[in-house]
Amino acid sequence: MTNQEALDIVQALAEGVDPFTNEPLAAESLCLNPAVNTALTTAIQALDNRIKAAARRATLPSKAGAPWNEEEAQLVLQAYESGDSIKVIAERQQRTEGAIRSRLVKLGVLEFA
Repeated sequence: MTNQEALDIVQALAEGVDPFTNEPLAAESLCLNPAVNTALTTAIQALDNRIKAAARRATLPSKAGAPWNEEEAQLVLQAYESGDSIKVIAERQQRTEGAIRSRLVKLGVLEFA
């Protein structure tokens, strides 16, 4: 089951609807209990955050968050010293621009801004 499918089911339950038939839940349904409904609302928020985080990760470069090795750091340094922009270096290294800036700070080439 995907996160989106789980979210759809939990949202329907929180709204008092059977997620499979779209019929209103019976008045005595556990899902209509205020405490359970609060728990469902919390689950909805968590699933929504998870879906948004996955969408964000999908837009990041392939090496975003990966550990650096010395060879990669030296390539970044050489590219920067030869005049390549941070944007170009980031694209080439499959890293974020922030990661490139941070690496250049760590290498002592840029000051923390």
